[in-house]
Amino acid sequence: MSASSVSTQSAKRDRAVSSASSVPLLAYDHVGIRVSDPARALRFYKLFGFRVLAEHPLSKSRAVEIENGAGVRIHLICNGNEQEDASNVLQDNDWGYPGITHAAFVVPDLDAAAASLARAGVTITEGPKQDPRRTYLFCRDPDGNVIELNELK
Repeated sequence: MSASSVSTQSAKRDRAVSSASSVPLLAYDHVGIRVSDPARALRFYKLFGFRVLAEHPLSKSRAVEIENGAGVRIHLICNGNEQEDASNVLQDNDWGYPGITHAAFVVPDLDAAAASLARAGVTITEGPKQDPRRTYLFCRDPDGNVIELNELK
């Protein structure tokens, strides 16, 4: 595909988006996170209080819906291929592929969350850091999916 045809397609998408009326969003329902080993993923996400709501083993995604006590929901998409290095194609390269790079969650106490992660053997890959709105850190699930934890100020 030539650069000019890509540019033309991009311009058409931009015009369609700018001419559409707004779509009101009420809330964020869930995030889908692709994993390679459902049992291993469930062990990790149980650190955050998640429990299984529903399983869809016959679907293409083999999704497992999980929710914690605060009503935060994740769909584990259980059709991932296991990788030796558990790298994240959206975060761990210089190319900059478009896509969702991480899921960010709010916690009541970031120090307590960090201590719980350490006790569970989960490496904090960045932070804790602060900005005017929050203190935050990053960790990864066993498949390399990036998880951000935020304590809001």
